[in-house]
Formats: sequence, C-alpha cells, structure tokens
Amino acid sequence: MATRKGRAVQKWEPPEDATLTAVIKSLVEEHGWASMSDADWRLVSARMPGRSTKQCRERYFNVLDPTIVRSPWRADELDVLFRAHNDLGNSWQEIANASAHF
Repeated sequence: MATRKGRAVQKWEPPEDATLTAVIKSLVEEHGWASMSDADWRLVSARMPGRSTKQCRERYFNVLDPTIVRSPWRADELDVLFRAHNDLGNSWQEIANASAHF
C-alpha cells in the first residue's frame, strides 16, 4: 500500500463510490439539503468507514458530482481558455473566474 506523509493511501473502489452515492442520496432526503454545498460532510463521513470528511467531500465534488461535464472541450471553449491563459498566465483561479460560463 502506498503512503503519503506517513499515512496509508487507499484508492477509492467502485463499491465505495456506490456506497457514498447512496449515503449522500439518503442524507439529502433526510435533511433536505438544497445543494451539496449545504451538506454536513461530517454526517456523510460518519457513514463511510475508513474515510474522512475531506475525502468524502472531495470524492463527491471531483468525481461523483452529476453536474461534472465530461464531454470533450468545444473549439470556442478552448479559444476562451487559451486567450485567458495568454492574458492572465498561470493564474488559474482568475482564468476560472473569467470563463465562468463553462
């Protein structure tokens, strides 16, 4: 098992993703969260043995969130990105703000 800063790093497995998704769905129904930004991630992680609050939150927002657009970039989107990078350099937060319409 790989380690990071002296701690074991455990990869997420598909059954864990399914469990996390089911836990989130259950808690949304139970607590009526309007969006996952309103979620109490401590409640989520309490139902995910071996996973921290931060791990659950990041896994949802970076991988499992159904609003993530996974299609290839369109030519006009790439044009906006390249122009913003040319104007702003590697200031990715500013680039994200400038191209918030994606």
